[in-house]
Amino acid sequence: MITDLTFDPLIPLSFWMGLAAVGVCAIGLSFAKGLQGWAWRFLALTVLLLALLQPSVVREERNDLEDIVLVITDETRSQSIGERPVQTAEAEQRIMALLSAEPNLRIRQARVTDADDNRGTRLISEVEALLAEEPADQISGVILITDGEVHDIAPLDSLTAPLHVMLSGDKQGYD
Repeated sequence: MITDLTFDPLIPLSFWMGLAAVGVCAIGLSFAKGLQGWAWRFLALTVLLLALLQPSVVREERNDLEDIVLVITDETRSQSIGERPVQTAEAEQRIMALLSAEPNLRIRQARVTDADDNRGTRLISEVEALLAEEPADQISGVILITDGEVHDIAPLDSLTAPLHVMLSGDKQGYD
């Protein structure tokens, strides 16, 4: 629960400051002349000026929004070469285990297969589609598990969160 003190003045702040200045001058003058009751006048002026500021206590109870992580696994034909299927499965299991342990985190998982029109791996299109379905300020990261063969490279202007790529295969491998 969050408690806060707010002010919503009944009169413009410049007018309030003018009243405060006149009041302080009048009380200062009565003090300088040695008049009795200047302290009571000061207290009354302070209470009046604070009342004109119209203070109020606001109590808010908020529920945190969950963070969303997108995990996209490349399951195209190029991922079936050599040790890539095993590496991909192990990486996915480990990532899912680590993310599942985090509180207040929703994991959105997707798999990309070969495109019907045989135009290659459409990984970025899948990322864009998932980003369009979720609130941008709740996306905390995108994880791609792929061999790096992506055929729809384009800037991800809608992505404001980190993008991580887990590459399968080895450096000497080829498709």
